Parts: sequence; C-alpha cells; structure tokens
Amino acid sequence: MTTKIKLIFTVYGDFFNPHEFTELLQIKPTLFGFKGDIIPNRKNIEYKQTFWEYSSEFIETLDSQDISNIMIKQFGTSINSIRDYTILNSLSVKVYVVVEIFNNQSPSLFFDKLFINMIAVIGAEIDIDLYYI
Repeated sequence: MTTKIKLIFTVYGDFFNPHEFTELLQIKPTLFGFKGDIIPNRKNIEYKQTFWEYSSEFIETLDSQDISNIMIKQFGTSINSIRDYTILNSLSVKVYVVVEIFNNQSPSLFFDKLFINMIAVIGAEIDIDLYYI
C-alpha cells in the first residue's frame, strides 16, 4: 500500500442554513449537520455547531499538492462567495489535510501560492492530521 491523502473543507458556526450554502456554491456537500442534532451512530451526542463539509476521496500520493489542486479546482471560482457568506453569517472555515502513512512513506507537505492565497481569502485554518497505518 501507498500513502494516501485527502482534504476535508468545512464551514461551521452556530446558526446558518447548509442548504443555502449548497445553493450558493452549487456543490453538494459530503456531509452536513445542524447544531443540536444527534450525531448518527453516537448515542445521545449532539453536534455542537452547524456545519457543511466537502471531503475529497483519498488519493494515493506522496505529494500534498496533488490533493490541494483538487480543492483549487472545486472551490477556486467561489472563493469570494465563500468569504462573503462566512463573514455575513459569522462562520469559520477549516481545511483538514488527512494523511494515512503506509510503510513509513512520509509525503511531501507543500502548498503553493495559489492554494495559500485561497486559504487566506476565505479566512480558513489548516489542520494536518497524520495517521501511521
């Protein structure tokens, strides 16, 4: 097996309409939930915030730029809309980089100027999670 990387783009906050955000972007989320809803398969545990999430599939690669290019392609034309909507609704944005490392094959974690600019414009944070499999 080879090392795999995926990105998860999440918008979250106390109160907003994920359906409205979907319409704005014309991108179907992979997951969304409302503050106070019970988390599926979690007995009596509620979502603490409303969220809209888009997750890529895992890609077998040793170069994080392969996966950041997917996010640029998916959201690049919508960055101003994302920024305006999140500011208007007092929301936060986080991009998770999830890496599953196989056979000690550590990937290159590099983000080019285009990706960094996109993250800056939408006011996102980046969270990198490494898992040794």
